[in-house]
Amino acid sequence: MASIKEIQLKNTMKFLESYTEKMVDLTKIEIGRKRRRVYNERTINSPIDATGKGRESVSYSKQKKGFYIEGNDYLEDVDEGAETTDATPESIYQWIKDKPVRIRNAKGRLLTMTEYRRRNLANLIVDKLNAKGIKPTYFLTDLVKESTDKLNGIEDDS
Repeated sequence: MASIKEIQLKNTMKFLESYTEKMVDLTKIEIGRKRRRVYNERTINSPIDATGKGRESVSYSKQKKGFYIEGNDYLEDVDEGAETTDATPESIYQWIKDKPVRIRNAKGRLLTMTEYRRRNLANLIVDKLNAKGIKPTYFLTDLVKESTDKLNGIEDDS
C-alpha cells in the first residue's frame, strides 16, 4: 500500500505535468497571437511567429529533475531581446521565403521577389540585427508571470 507521501508526490507530479502541458499550449497561443510592437516609429501588429516554425518547435520533456519546456533558441531572444544575434544571411533568406516577405518600392508598388532581392534583403536584415539587436516582446515573460499564481501552495513540507 502506498504511503500518503508517495500519493502526494504522485499527485504533485501529475499536476506539474498537466501544468507544463498547459504552459506549452499557452506558449504556442502567445507565439501565434498578434502582438503590437513599435520599431523606429513604425507599428507592427502581427504574430511573433510568421512561419509557424517557432510554434511547432515548442514541446516539453520529462527528465529526472522535472519537466522542461523546449523550443527554438531564437524564441528566447524574441522574448528578452538581444544586443546581437546568431542569425545568418542563409537563415534570414529562408525566413523571407517561408514567411513570405514582400517589399515595396519608393512609390509603394510591390516588387517581384527575385533571388537577388531576397539575398540582398537577408544581408540587410542581418546587418540591422547585428547593429541594433532585437527589441524584447516579453511574450514568454508575461505568460510566466500570469501563470505562476497556479503554483502557489505547492511546497515541500519537510
